[in-house]
Amino acid sequence: MSEDTMHLPLFALDTVLFPGMVLPLHVFEERYKQMMRRCMDAKEPFGVVLVKGRREMGGTSVLHLVGTSARVARVELLEEGDMSVVAIGLERFRIRRIHHEMPYLVAEVEPFPAEKGNSEASRTLMKEIKPYFVRYIRLLSEALGNLIQIENVPTDITTTAYLIAMALQVSVEEKQDILSMATVPEMLVREAYLLDREEQLLKQIIANQDNKLLYQGGITLFFSMN
Repeated sequence: MSEDTMHLPLFALDTVLFPGMVLPLHVFEERYKQMMRRCMDAKEPFGVVLVKGRREMGGTSVLHLVGTSARVARVELLEEGDMSVVAIGLERFRIRRIHHEMPYLVAEVEPFPAEKGNSEASRTLMKEIKPYFVRYIRLLSEALGNLIQIENVPTDITTTAYLIAMALQVSVEEKQDILSMATVPEMLVREAYLLDREEQLLKQIIANQDNKLLYQGGITLFFSMN
């Protein structure tokens, strides 16, 4: 193992975790309980990866190769040893090798930081995309009948790109595509396309609603700045 790699226990999920994203987990499988106890005792992170599918033979999960490390921010012990965990996304990684010796998967991973976050292209794209994002959140609120608020709005471009990806109500495959992109400009170009596409869909949904919904309660998207 080279100096720029590390071993991470993996939590395979049907969701995509972005850096800074707050992720609630209900841990009930024994292998993942063991994994969480190890991470908490050693105060070490774990990795979250999206399940790609299932192999025909043996039912073994096939995983995407880009994921996000996470730390346990809060844990509550439930009945029968289950755990209610709140985790926070840390940094992207790329899987180099997966080991199967433990009850849970452990991967040899390398850092996969987003590049060109402070480039002129990123600054220009972010300036263009922000109004689209504000309009998207407003339309989404109207379509769902809930006021959507974002806690801890970031100021730097890379973190804001992750926030936009997190907020987009698109498929996990499309979110994974964004997570897997090497540069921030690539992410922002893709997000601009998705925001435009979803805006048109939301306008159709709102126009076709028989009865306009009133805001009842609200939805808050939590994003950690730590």
